[in-house]
Amino acid sequence: MGITIEKSSNSGLSGELETYEAHKAELLAEHEGKFVLIKGDKIVGVYDTHEEALARGYQDYLDEPFLAHEISPVELPIYFYQIKATAS
Repeated sequence: MGITIEKSSNSGLSGELETYEAHKAELLAEHEGKFVLIKGDKIVGVYDTHEEALARGYQDYLDEPFLAHEISPVELPIYFYQIKATAS
């Protein structure tokens, strides 16, 4: 058995990314530089650090997908990594 790490720009978080884009102007005006937690089409909260947003996401959603994202006018490419066990 081996392990592979796959890098992708498609994570299954399209709903969360659409929610971020729909609310981006408002988030920038009120919370630039902070981190937003989004689940589906719901903004769960805004946090001072990425770690706080992630902690709340893991607390509430365990292994379900959610988005913890910096509120910034400059968007860097977002990559998602998935670790998979493979038979060798």
